[in-house]
Amino acid sequence: MRNIGNMSRTISRAQWKMGCPADSCVITRRSGRGDADIFLNLQNQLDILRFLPRLISIPFKYNVFQFYFDLSLIPGSFDLPFLKMLGKKVFFWFCGCDVRNPQMVLKKYRYNGCRECSSRRCSPFRSSVIRMARWYADKIFYTTPDLAEFLPPEAIWLPVPVDLLQWSYQKTLLTGKNKIKIAHAPTDRLIKGTGYLLQAIDLLKKKGYDVEPVLIENMPYEEVRKAAGSADLAVDQLLIGSYGLFSAEMMALGKPVICYIRDDLKEKYPPGLPIISANRTNIFSVLKNLVDEREKWNKLGEQGRAYVENVHDVNKICRQLLKYYTEDV
Repeated sequence: MRNIGNMSRTISRAQWKMGCPADSCVITRRSGRGDADIFLNLQNQLDILRFLPRLISIPFKYNVFQFYFDLSLIPGSFDLPFLKMLGKKVFFWFCGCDVRNPQMVLKKYRYNGCRECSSRRCSPFRSSVIRMARWYADKIFYTTPDLAEFLPPEAIWLPVPVDLLQWSYQKTLLTGKNKIKIAHAPTDRLIKGTGYLLQAIDLLKKKGYDVEPVLIENMPYEEVRKAAGSADLAVDQLLIGSYGLFSAEMMALGKPVICYIRDDLKEKYPPGLPIISANRTNIFSVLKNLVDEREKWNKLGEQGRAYVENVHDVNKICRQLLKYYTEDV
């Protein structure tokens, strides 16, 4: 399994506090930023054979299995029939390039990360994992509304979870003299449109603005929170069309957030989303306007925090999950 944005660890900790024992498990070292309760460094078939006794023991210890991205316990999800044979509940939570169809995206949308992408982040197991999930999963979840078109109609949108105690509100100090720090957290610079943001920041500097980027990448999770807290504004992705965990975390901190929200997806979100939409072609003007309008930052920050408390609170997400776990199939 993968720990995308520390999601699985955030959820497992919250579930423990609710009296539901839960452990997060990471399969490989490249499974996402964050921590885990169980770490299995399965890089190849030899590793799988080496850890086979431990792998075999895991299904007998738990009643519910929740898998993230495109991995279950074994690559290819060949463990799913065994889990169901044992009477286990199985859930999949898809997060992005594990299900996104690049051919469809390129054909339908003017702005998209697939056109920029050269890192081949698309899951090679995409079709088979979706098919296996539909056959064996009790429920299928997805993190952002843009993924709905790639999944079966019965799939359920569950917003990304944020621990509001870890991401506590910080009121912006509007002195007018400080250097403005703009946070950006690219898991992949091409897909996130990082180059367009850096060009916009460079142009702002040339026009006399005292701004600097705070690039949050390749950091341990604790350093991510520290770097995010040091920023004044946040810019998430500029190509994909929906906001992710970074936007939610920055809103929780009370930071104004810029992110490209596709027009057809705006109505999919609960009312009150305070994110300022910008794409690769207008990021300079949108960012310049926000930098010029410091008097709006605190209100945007308050709105963002309220929105995250309503939509992304990990405790609310976990209560929804616990209902699904206990449902009769």
